[in-house]
Amino acid sequence: MKNYQRPCILFFTALMMISAFPAFAGGYIQFGSEYEYYPQKENIAYHRLTSYNPYIRFSYRPQDSDWTYSGRILLKEYPYKNDYNNKVSTSQSGLYELYATNYIKSGNFIFRPGIGFRIIPYDKANYYGERYERQLRILPQFDYLLTQDSRFYLNGFFYIADSKGSRKNDRTTDPYNNGECKASDANAFGFCSKKYSDWGYEFDAGVRHNINSTNSVALGVHTEFDDVTNNYDDQLIQGTLDYQYRTGKLTLGPYVRIALDRSIKLKSEKNPASNITLKQPYNRYGLRANYSFNGRWSMGAETYYQEEKMQDQSGNDMQSRQKWFYKLNVQYNF
Repeated sequence: MKNYQRPCILFFTALMMISAFPAFAGGYIQFGSEYEYYPQKENIAYHRLTSYNPYIRFSYRPQDSDWTYSGRILLKEYPYKNDYNNKVSTSQSGLYELYATNYIKSGNFIFRPGIGFRIIPYDKANYYGERYERQLRILPQFDYLLTQDSRFYLNGFFYIADSKGSRKNDRTTDPYNNGECKASDANAFGFCSKKYSDWGYEFDAGVRHNINSTNSVALGVHTEFDDVTNNYDDQLIQGTLDYQYRTGKLTLGPYVRIALDRSIKLKSEKNPASNITLKQPYNRYGLRANYSFNGRWSMGAETYYQEEKMQDQSGNDMQSRQKWFYKLNVQYNF
């Protein structure tokens, strides 16, 4: 729990400051939880990725300011972590985020630039040793008003990351990375953590059209790229379709993300012969919902299903990996 104490104290202090001046600011505080469920596939332990993810999110905009400050703390608990070596998951144990975004309108352009930070911790007792990722994010976001009812949008970010860990292409069957690190620097299993610099981006771009006062539709492209040093390059491109319908206090938003391309290029500095490109596309089918009780309180939910093609390190097809996602939250607007 020591890893979480300082971020949590800072986060709750910020929330207390925000809530203390409701007459001079606008924003919200959201409490929620996510559940990510991965069904087991015969002898492939996909189920170990299943997790419960409680979180707190906030957004705060001072009066007469064009800047909005937002953040989130999310913790991850793995119910099947006993199935891992050392009974500790090797996946992330949570995340901390903080953003500042501006609003600048000039003619038909609405610029929403921003900067953000994300910290991704991992349990220090995991099999592969100490691991973390600290990202600096740049958000070059904007809208362009095409007509009174249509706009082009660009949402997303670039990031650079300061990372640490024992990556698979550093590891060998011999402990201490074949003598590249000392036993005093390794964990109980003989693996040493090293520092890396990574980078990547994630963007959504497309056109949103308001059909009428209660219906809107958006057609676009979702793309992600991660350059993970001495491990892999992961490129994802999906076509997206979002529909939103509002009736009374209820808003429903079905959406789909269809894979156009997904390639994972393996990168090993020690064994270049293993540098092949895997094809692991996935589609996602989801639904968002929100119900507003009054001007202050609302409740939201989201669910989606996705199925991902999987290949082993030699490029041979494996059983696909399925994922079910559920989210429920309560929000207070001030």
